[in-house]
Amino acid sequence: MRLFAYAVFAGAVLFSLGEMGFLTEAADGFVSFFLVLVFISMNVDWDRSRMRAGRLAAGIALLLLAAVLARAGDVWTLLAMALVPAAVSAALPDDDIRKHDVAVLIPATVLFLICHSALRGSGYLWWLADSSSLAFSRVTGSLIGQVYAFSASASGLKVMIFAACWGLARLFWAGRRRTPDFLLFIVMLAAVTAAVQMLLTALAIAIQLWMGDLVFLLFNAQVLYLLAVLLPIAWYGRRTSPLGKSVAAAASPRLLPIALLSGLAVGLGLMIMPMPGPGGDRICIVDEGLLNWRVPVFGFYGERSGGMFGRLPAFLDAQGYDTAKVPRPITPETLSDSDVLVVINLMESFSAEEKHAIWEFVFRGGSLLVLGDHTGVMGIREPFNDLLKPVNVEFEFDSATFWAQGWRDALELMPHPINRDIVDSEDIQIWIGASLAIAPPARPLIVGKYGYSDIGDESNVERAYLGDRRHNPGEKIGDLVLVAEARHGDGRVLVFGDTSPFQNGALVSSWAFVQRVFLWLSGTPRYGPAWLRIALVVAGLGLGILAGRILRTSAHAWLAVALGLVIAAPVAARLSSLPPLPRINAPKALIEFSHGERFDQLTWYDDCIGGLEFNLLRNGYSTHLMNRFSEPLILDSEVLVVIAPSKSFTSRETDVISEFMEAGGLLILSTGYEESDRSGPLLERLGARLENVPLAHFEIEIFGQTVRFAEAWPLEVSDPGAVGIAYHPGYPRPVMTFIPRGRGGAIVIGDSQFLLNSNLESLEDWYEGNILFLRELLRRFEAGDLKT
Repeated sequence: MRLFAYAVFAGAVLFSLGEMGFLTEAADGFVSFFLVLVFISMNVDWDRSRMRAGRLAAGIALLLLAAVLARAGDVWTLLAMALVPAAVSAALPDDDIRKHDVAVLIPATVLFLICHSALRGSGYLWWLADSSSLAFSRVTGSLIGQVYAFSASASGLKVMIFAACWGLARLFWAGRRRTPDFLLFIVMLAAVTAAVQMLLTALAIAIQLWMGDLVFLLFNAQVLYLLAVLLPIAWYGRRTSPLGKSVAAAASPRLLPIALLSGLAVGLGLMIMPMPGPGGDRICIVDEGLLNWRVPVFGFYGERSGGMFGRLPAFLDAQGYDTAKVPRPITPETLSDSDVLVVINLMESFSAEEKHAIWEFVFRGGSLLVLGDHTGVMGIREPFNDLLKPVNVEFEFDSATFWAQGWRDALELMPHPINRDIVDSEDIQIWIGASLAIAPPARPLIVGKYGYSDIGDESNVERAYLGDRRHNPGEKIGDLVLVAEARHGDGRVLVFGDTSPFQNGALVSSWAFVQRVFLWLSGTPRYGPAWLRIALVVAGLGLGILAGRILRTSAHAWLAVALGLVIAAPVAARLSSLPPLPRINAPKALIEFSHGERFDQLTWYDDCIGGLEFNLLRNGYSTHLMNRFSEPLILDSEVLVVIAPSKSFTSRETDVISEFMEAGGLLILSTGYEESDRSGPLLERLGARLENVPLAHFEIEIFGQTVRFAEAWPLEVSDPGAVGIAYHPGYPRPVMTFIPRGRGGAIVIGDSQFLLNSNLESLEDWYEGNILFLRELLRRFEAGDLKT
């Protein structure tokens, strides 16, 4: 039973961090919570006569604290997980043998927290773990005649690390301390992990024969690794029992501050990041390569009508940068007054003189941003790899491919200023690009944790050498580097394996991320010297030795170390936080997405809004998706679009939107009767409501255009200044109306699908009447003609 309890708790910890395979964040959280409940129920003494109110209250208090901390995510989650065995141990009677086995999980979790932070914070350690895992899997595959390429996330390394941390903690308090046994335990962990890897081929054949739809399970083998390590854990548990009674003793408060400082120093040494300095403003973009500077214009519609990089220079200029497209050759004079050099899809290698000028520029403190794409499309791979040799970054001949429809719930964002405030992968807009092979000094910033390297096909010239979009033997599974960074002298290099985040359509979602990228690159980072990080870790270990008296006598004292580690995370992030995002000095249109609006972010499916985004761009607006309701951003914009929210706006939020309209802003609210209760606060503020009279699909002539409604409902408006814009031929109330407010107002559309791709503009189909009608609406509002 104690062995099973270990498996349950280890699973809870690993699921809480998303380390148990490709699942949604919600699913990981649910499974982790369920396993915590199972662990607690397995270790509760249900004999009421042995329960003590004080112990029970302490245990419950610790569990409540763990529940609060777990909501913060990341390292706070690990602190919360360390509190779970502390709570159970505190509640158990002193003579219960389970008390000691549970308590030893506290230092095990704290040691794992240190390892987890080190792997994420150190590019050297991440590279070592990834390289070792790949080499290990190649060896295990060769034993059965297979070609394996398993990353750290796919090879069971995190399961092994947690088991090793438990073994080390067990050794610390064991009645018989035998270091050779611990070393043999590590060897056994590697052996059972290798055995699981060798079994995966047989499992693959079985699944493909009988359950082809479940083939993804092969890439979520962490549960198998966890079950396998129970064998060496059972052996090692017998070799080290019994545990010393001090493991479950209460911690003396005398040395706890030193233990806290120990964790804080180690944490800062592992997590401290470069500190941004004051920024420059000169950005040069090499005007040669696989480029397309077009922007969306009326008359050209569909997904491919929007161009690629045409918006980027104007987007940067609107923030105060001095952006220039520069021709080849690149000379020292070209770069003399520049802060950032951007190279996109380079098709011809730089000359030796150009490379010398570029690397001298970087060495003196300039920044190099490299944007490439999958499979060396149109010959970009060799020129890029030739350029990037000094920083050990290479574009692989592959496509970094996700298992689902995107990288949602499959990315790992390393601690870095450009990764702050990202809600999900849609904020980044990385799709199918090349993976990057890196070695120190390069380090990963964004990793495709759950995906695979789809090796290119040299014969597939027509489709840019794309592979078969299926995983084949030898293609790397997991931990694909999508964005990498390297230092070179006083400057820095940032490499993207995909150009998507910087393209016209993607900027609607990735705008804040791209702003952080250029804030980081244009600034002068104050890198903490390596000796400072090493000194902090050494100092922390020294303090740990000073606090060793309580760390050796109580597992609960390790919670002070964990708290210090956790405190270090926000302190390190605060020290390296970027300045506020610069104001975008251009007419702005916001598409609200913080209230669960009725559309998908994937852009070009029928229930998406790619057509609306392009329409707003064609009308001259810098268009942005708003994932978090932002009062300053709304009040600094001209247009706000809300499409059938599934969450009601608060009173304060409706006040902000009212202020926005009074100041001259235009609210476009598209909603049907079925969603009208969530739009109720906004509709009520506008003096409008939707009638329960379905008018469904119809077409009418407005402003000289044939306009199509998809799912219309009539509006009842009490404002005497309201102007009806569109009516169903057989019903007297409008389905679209303009309601003035101050210098602005609202266009309310009684159709939740009116602005979606299916009714406006999709991948290869569009309704030009609706497109031009929306243009006319915006023009008339700007001219003040909608109020009459």
